[in-house]
Amino acid sequence: MTGTDTTAAQQQLDSFIEKWKSENVDSLFLASETVSSKQFVEKIKHELPDVALIGAVDTGLEQAGKDEVAAGKNPNPYEGVYVVAGQTSEDFWNTAKDYQDKCVKPWEAATGKKLTAPQDIKPVNGTTDERWIAVEDFCTLLYMFKSTAEKAGSNLNNDTWKQAVNSFGKIPLISTQFASLTQGKYDADDAARLSQFSSTQGSTGGWKPVTDLLDTSTLNG
Repeated sequence: MTGTDTTAAQQQLDSFIEKWKSENVDSLFLASETVSSKQFVEKIKHELPDVALIGAVDTGLEQAGKDEVAAGKNPNPYEGVYVVAGQTSEDFWNTAKDYQDKCVKPWEAATGKKLTAPQDIKPVNGTTDERWIAVEDFCTLLYMFKSTAEKAGSNLNNDTWKQAVNSFGKIPLISTQFASLTQGKYDADDAARLSQFSSTQGSTGGWKPVTDLLDTSTLNG
């Protein structure tokens, strides 16, 4: 599907739904953020209320589920959707090493404002104050740069930076419990676990852990 006109895609979905019904399909994999959007998921869950949905990308699914919570959609079509994700927002805020001291307190001291914890965020006039996410992102990048630059040494250039990344191994990151840098690895985060969307998670809905957090760097090829 390309562009904004989803008429053809909706018609195709209707045909697939009838096919899935005839084949007693009990689970569907949502392979992208596009097919995870409300216009498709609402129709799927209306016609196949018992089908289990498995998502490939957690961010878009979580926001769509939260939007349905805010809209008072009951049942929420995203309820129980499975994804492989890392720490929940609440877990991160409460347990991430050094986050409060290195990120939150300096930001609050510099701005004179308070960051709202994710578990305490409530929608106001249809919007949510999620500045803590921006603080997490920029703080993580800053300290990741610092750690890598120190590993590269005093002569910091493209070559020493590349050598540092390729040989770093385990790296402490504020945003995740498990992380590493090695040659050919393009995402430092190694933390993952099976989670489900729950409309009662926190005040706006979110991911509910199903399994313990796993260090994926320990898995074999």
